Amino acid sequence: MRIGGKEAFEAALRGEGKGFADATFVRAGEVFKLLADLKPFQAGFLGATYPQSAGQFGDGKGAMMLMLNGLLNTMKANAADKVGIPDDKLGWFPFPTVAGGKGDPGDTLGGLNGWLVTKGSPKEAADFLKFFSEAENQRQAAERGFYIPVVVGTQDAIKHSILRQLAENVAKSKYHQLYYDQMLGPSVGAVVNDISADLAAGRMKPVEAAEAVQQAWELAQ
Repeated sequence: MRIGGKEAFEAALRGEGKGFADATFVRAGEVFKLLADLKPFQAGFLGATYPQSAGQFGDGKGAMMLMLNGLLNTMKANAADKVGIPDDKLGWFPFPTVAGGKGDPGDTLGGLNGWLVTKGSPKEAADFLKFFSEAENQRQAAERGFYIPVVVGTQDAIKHSILRQLAENVAKSKYHQLYYDQMLGPSVGAVVNDISADLAAGRMKPVEAAEAVQQAWELAQ
């Protein structure tokens, strides 16, 4: 996102040029490999689950995690003391820019929540979602720090300072990208996750990783 921006990803989706094997994605792999070569991760990180990593962070055994608001509650739940890092010891900053990158520094990446009501469901199902989405109910969730509310005019109810920062950051973003493993579908998403681990472990070169994603994308079409 920082190197190629929205345009690079959408061009790959359209199948332009080399797609996900384009130079933008190869370069992204190279920069990620530079990070991995610094050996900044915890021992055994390749086999660690998200709850385990969140717990380690909550225990004060990590300086930072690449995460959004979900970490605030997860690190507490998985910390040894079930308390985690106190709010006055926590900080947040957006993902850094890359020199010469075409991506907007304000672009964000993360998940989105949604609900589906299937055909034939009782009327009460839709009624509940309308109730759930009412501004007052969204404000209550915001006050309790459950999640970032989506209803306009409710974000001022967020009390947690970092959660408020995140909400303001996402609100300013002109481009919010859904997690790639979700956006690209299960078969391609699995490859994205696998090549990320292989790059970090030094089992694959950046150009090979980019080509693997493109091949998976072509097979999925």
